[in-house]
Amino acid sequence: MEDEEAFSLINQMIGMLHSNYHHNKKRDLKLDQLDEWTKKLIKKK
Repeated sequence: MEDEEAFSLINQMIGMLHSNYHHNKKRDLKLDQLDEWTKKLIKKK
């Protein structure tokens, strides 16, 4: 998968996690992991 595609996909997932954040606090951990992954991807660019 291209970096651009992966980045777009990650942003979509983060968006979904953020929209569900207040309904399901258990998503905190996944959100933190996605944020870390996103930061690493941004550093690569």
